[in-house]
This record gives sequence, structure tokens and C-alpha cells, in this order.
Amino acid sequence: MFIEGCKALDRGDYKNAALQLQASDDIIDDLDTELALAKAYIGARQWDSAKAVLQDVEAMKGRAIAEEDSCPIIWPLAHYYLAVVFDESGDTKKAIKYYSRFLDLWHEGDANLVLIVNSKKRLVKLQASMGAPLP
Repeated sequence: MFIEGCKALDRGDYKNAALQLQASDDIIDDLDTELALAKAYIGARQWDSAKAVLQDVEAMKGRAIAEEDSCPIIWPLAHYYLAVVFDESGDTKKAIKYYSRFLDLWHEGDANLVLIVNSKKRLVKLQASMGAPLP
């Protein structure tokens, strides 16, 4: 189910991806599956479902970082995708908060990483729309 869900996600078949990944998540309590499921929900524009899954991942910082089976980048990526969810659903203040948090976590990362570049662009635009001073 996980593999089929990831294939559907790669094809842009977000509804099927969400169904497959939800079934996989019901069987296996796995942060990789949760992140993939959240991405499927984002693709399907199911903001509330994506937010719920990502907040669950965010709450599991220790598990995401310390478990041998987990990829430690899942936890900061949850912040990026939460920013996207809040941005797309119109909650500018929370989007700013999560883009900023993601950039703080990745401040020493590759400056050309697409997620960092996108976060910086969105953060500047959102701050400008709120009349906030630019960094």
C-alpha cells in the first residue's frame, strides 16, 4: 500500500495516493508514511487533513530524530509543509511562523535547496502583505 501510494503521489493522483497511504498508515505507525500522506492531502487541497497529519509529525520530534527507522529530516520538513498548508488556506500569520521556523531549522543548509528558496520567497511576500518589516 505504501509503495502504491507513493507511486500515485508521484503521478499526481492525489486522491488515490491519499487512500493508499491512509490504509498503509492505519497498519504501520510510520513517520515516512505520515509525511507522504500529508503531501497527498496537500496535493488534493485537503488542508485540514494535511494539517492534522503534519501537526502529529511535529509533535513527535524526539521520535523523528532519535528512532533508527526514521529519517531525521522529516521533523523539519513537517514545518515546511505546515507553512504551505497555512499559506494555501489563507492563515498568513501561521504561514509566516512556520516558514520562519523551517528556515531557522535549515539555516546552515544548502542555500539553493528548492524548499529554502521557496520558503524565503513566500516569507518575504507574506511579510510584505502584512506590512511587516522585511528581514
